Amino acid sequence: MRLTHLEGIVVANNISSEIKGMSERYLFTGRFQCTMETGFRKATFVIGTYEKPVKKMYPSFANYIKKKIMSRIYWKSELGKCEWLFKLNFGKDYYDVVNNPAVKIRSSQ
Repeated sequence: MRLTHLEGIVVANNISSEIKGMSERYLFTGRFQCTMETGFRKATFVIGTYEKPVKKMYPSFANYIKKKIMSRIYWKSELGKCEWLFKLNFGKDYYDVVNNPAVKIRSSQ
């Protein structure tokens, strides 16, 4: 999954906050999501962050449909044309707000 894309949003928000003189900073959580087909028209997702273990998701037809849809729009999403879909899917769990700029922001490396 596009970890660099999600981390890029966090970096852009930090740069914007710095330029505007705001103290709010964001920390990338390492959120990832991977899809796997399991056969018989079913699929599952592997979803986690640096801090949270991978969620257990059972294979289902609904996940299979999501995977098929994603495979059709993936390259459009790389061009930023489906950003609304990622925001809907990921919500805000790919970053944490760090209001104290003295807090050292962890690198994802």
